[in-house]
Amino acid sequence: MVIAVRTMVTRRMSDTGQGSILRRKASDWRQDYMARTMPPEKALRLAIEKAGETGLGMVLDVREVRRRVVQHENLSQNLNAEALLAVLEGDDGEPSALSVDAQVLAGMVEFQTIGKVVAREATGRLPTRVDAALITPFINDLLSRFRAALLDQPDTPDWLQTYRMGAMTAGPRTLSLSLTSHEYHLFELHIALEGGAKSGVMLFGFPECKVAPEEAADGRSVEADPKAFADNLKLATSDLKAILARVNVPITTLQTLAVGDVLHIPKGALHDTRLETASGHEIARAQVGQVDGTRAIRLRGKGLPKARVTEEEPNFVEETLTVSSEQELEELLAAETALDAVLPPVEEMDDPTGLADDDFSDLDDLIQLSADDIGDPTALANLGAPPSEEAPPNSVALGDGA
Repeated sequence: MVIAVRTMVTRRMSDTGQGSILRRKASDWRQDYMARTMPPEKALRLAIEKAGETGLGMVLDVREVRRRVVQHENLSQNLNAEALLAVLEGDDGEPSALSVDAQVLAGMVEFQTIGKVVAREATGRLPTRVDAALITPFINDLLSRFRAALLDQPDTPDWLQTYRMGAMTAGPRTLSLSLTSHEYHLFELHIALEGGAKSGVMLFGFPECKVAPEEAADGRSVEADPKAFADNLKLATSDLKAILARVNVPITTLQTLAVGDVLHIPKGALHDTRLETASGHEIARAQVGQVDGTRAIRLRGKGLPKARVTEEEPNFVEETLTVSSEQELEELLAAETALDAVLPPVEEMDDPTGLADDDFSDLDDLIQLSADDIGDPTALANLGAPPSEEAPPNSVALGDGA
């Protein structure tokens, strides 16, 4: 009997030890898998930290990430009315939600305006459209990084799509009415700014919806057809901006600018124009000119491939800042025509002075005055002097009736 009990105890201890080993192996495998893969929580955390470091030059430390699925009718309960609330526009038309509380918003605005995050709690104020404009590049950058990190994973979420900053909303109810999905993946991130000078919460609500892959003309998926993907990529458009010059003016002058005001730019701006992307990244320098009457630019700079010049290529005419004489003449004629249309016509008059019939030929009747009648001209110099008791000879006292 004693032997049987010892055998059972030994067997149970052996089973327990084997189960513990299996659980430990499973836990190690899960940790290794999580380290090699990129779950959405980790991707969003890294996207925020990298966007803050590279885009703004500030340190954002995501200390905690919480994820849960909420229903549409319960989403507004998780939103703070004093936070900046905005709609994130999706490529497939399904919007998502964004919430940035007052502390995170104040810290990001302070860093971009005064260069540092003030280490005290921000006073309560309603967010403005200026605040939304200041954080828009940061939001778009982190959303782009978030999507790129998850696209490389084998288990990419079905709801993943390209998002960008949309319109700012007035409150949680307005934001909730702008959303259409039934369920949302709510990510709550607790963030510390610049080593804890300020800390707060950001919320992202991504809709639970399966994004259909883009299909080619024959019905096949574009992602599965590299040639179709390459062809579509060649047709993609890229918006570039030609920056002639950047001029610094006081804000008072900026507020009073009107049509016709002149801004002075450097003389060589047309020969050293910056070609930038929509985000402000310079890709080349260019020269402004014309081709067949159409405004054009000629790329130049180091690292650019040389253009292949053909006989059919139209001639490039450099643009100058001086106005041609013909253009000036046309502008003067146009101005004169405009004045003639506005001013009333001038009536012609035969003789406005009435002296046309007078005869000035008989001038002999004029009285001939001698030197005795005129007097001594040197006496005129004393007109401004105080009167003396004795008047000089050949003088006339004013007021005596002489």
